[in-house]
Amino acid sequence: MGLRRTISDVSDARAVTNGTEAGYFWVAQDGTWRSMTYQEFQRSIDELAAQFQAWGLVQGAPVGLIATTSIEWEWADKAILKSGGIVVGLEPHAHIDQLLYCLQETKIQALIIDDLALYERLVPFLKNPLIFAVMLQRGENLKLAASFRYLDGKTKNNPTIPFAPPPVTDTDPAVIVFTSGTTGTPKGICYTHGQVLTACRAIGDAFPQINAGLSIICWLPLANLFQRIVNLAGVMIGLKIYFSDNPKTIMDTVRQIEPSFFIGVPRFYEKVYNELQKIVMQKSPWQQALFERALHYGGWRTLRAQEKVPASWWRSFIVSIVDFLIFKTIRRKLMGANIRFCLTGSAPTPLPVLEFFHAIGIPLLEAYALSENVVPMAISRPHAFRLGSVGKILPPNEVKLSPEGEVWVRGPGLFSGYMNTESSAAERVDGFYATGDFGRFDEAQFLYLSGRNSDLIKTSTGRRISPLRVEAVYSQSSYIDQIVVVGQGKSYLSAILTLNRAAVEKALSLKGEPLPSVERDDRSKAVLDLLRQEFERLNSTLAAYEHVRAIAIASEPFSIERGELTASFKLKRQIIAEHYGSSIIPLYEKVL
Repeated sequence: MGLRRTISDVSDARAVTNGTEAGYFWVAQDGTWRSMTYQEFQRSIDELAAQFQAWGLVQGAPVGLIATTSIEWEWADKAILKSGGIVVGLEPHAHIDQLLYCLQETKIQALIIDDLALYERLVPFLKNPLIFAVMLQRGENLKLAASFRYLDGKTKNNPTIPFAPPPVTDTDPAVIVFTSGTTGTPKGICYTHGQVLTACRAIGDAFPQINAGLSIICWLPLANLFQRIVNLAGVMIGLKIYFSDNPKTIMDTVRQIEPSFFIGVPRFYEKVYNELQKIVMQKSPWQQALFERALHYGGWRTLRAQEKVPASWWRSFIVSIVDFLIFKTIRRKLMGANIRFCLTGSAPTPLPVLEFFHAIGIPLLEAYALSENVVPMAISRPHAFRLGSVGKILPPNEVKLSPEGEVWVRGPGLFSGYMNTESSAAERVDGFYATGDFGRFDEAQFLYLSGRNSDLIKTSTGRRISPLRVEAVYSQSSYIDQIVVVGQGKSYLSAILTLNRAAVEKALSLKGEPLPSVERDDRSKAVLDLLRQEFERLNSTLAAYEHVRAIAIASEPFSIERGELTASFKLKRQIIAEHYGSSIIPLYEKVL
């Protein structure tokens, strides 16, 4: 496809080489799938970029883009870049104060938004006047006038305006992203066109089995740069991109589209796993026993793929029979007949979830990315993974560990510093950036993360404990849905958790005990006894000072709406601790 120096070059080149092929798909208002060729999409980008220029957008101007995932988001994103602007993508469900902070920090000159009520809440507090503000609407046929409406009525759309491409190069800024804000105020980071393309090439090189013509689904928040990079890598390869704007129906979309691979956050896979467990629990005892045995055989395949057991023709034969009779049907009903693997990151995935997906023949691969490095730092591959590891280092990154075990990285994807702050050079040693994450390499150079420096809990006894490590161990319990470990300045650890009520109900029913109401979970002796046994069982893999000695059971899952999770479902520990402060205090008066 020739030399691609800017993000716009990618779609330009694809429109030339495969212009008449349908590359973009979305659901119209009548519920049917519509499509657009690469050439049609490119013409739409040029048309909208020309309109942005006519409205006064100049090269280097930051443009805020606050909208849910849709093909219109992708369209606006590419048009901003084509006209030389810088995309500031923000999550529409973020707290209003955080949105205002990010908009002010980047000094946006224009705004594209899909929620008029949110626009009216934001605009009065913006300090800098906007060149234009546009309402992004779901257009039936993706026509300019139908999808973009100038909010103050001063200017009308004029799709006949000629477009004069600005002289954008690979060193020009393309996007501004913000850190997740799990430990404080989000920080802005700017990446160039060249850096984003480096990330796309790295991902494409990591998965050579993903070929032109295959399908992927875009459903994660496009404010998250990783989904945009995956989409762009897909255009580079020639994939068909299906846009889904409703996370609640994503599994229906998956079964309908039957993608070749799928990307989701750990929480998504946990929910799928829990729903499947509910279905299994409704089967007869002999069917449950049969399924458990099948998972055992599927585990052989996982062990062999990790080179933990020698090759064996008879084991391979048994696994192939089980796969044909049981797992093939499950895979088809779950994610379609074409699924090759799934990818996840942003937080650790519980080991039972990983084991389950691998056993049924859908490798669930973990990756490791950092806001401060646009190229994912490590990634697992279908034939090169270790459960619990984030994979091997992804070139062109260079990664090493400090003497204390902190992960250091350098490479072309590394950020140059946080916006509106002094240079981060103090955090670098010989060009390596200290990530704040701790980990280790095994003998095969797979990277295992053990926690983050900012998350470490320092107890009153002087111990420094990684809550991520402790949570990962207890998350292996089928009775626990979510768990947050606390204990800063205390003599022992406690935890706030939510229950997998289906698993708890099954366990209690076997003992002849009824499942209590949600409000009485933490007062039920049967539930507490069940959890006590689980904690005692799992404590064997933890040091004594890492044991959780008291728990509080939350009545509802941690959520994005209450600010307890980021848009990528990372735990906001400080917020959760504040919300459950009244429950935490008594934990240091009684123990498990």
